[in-house]
Amino acid sequence: MKDKIIDDIHKTREDIAKEFDYNIRKLLEASRKKQSKSDHPVVSLQTARQKSAGRGTKKVA
Repeated sequence: MKDKIIDDIHKTREDIAKEFDYNIRKLLEASRKKQSKSDHPVVSLQTARQKSAGRGTKKVA
């Protein structure tokens, strides 16, 4: 039995991949450009790691 939702997801994924010549770097570059033009806040994993790195550790003098 075919699932229409899953088929739609696969088709969308294929369309996006084809749009960027199946090149993940092109896709990521376009995503980053779109993200930089957005008004939404962007959370960086690197920033989140830096902020949490100090938690739970005790500095010894």
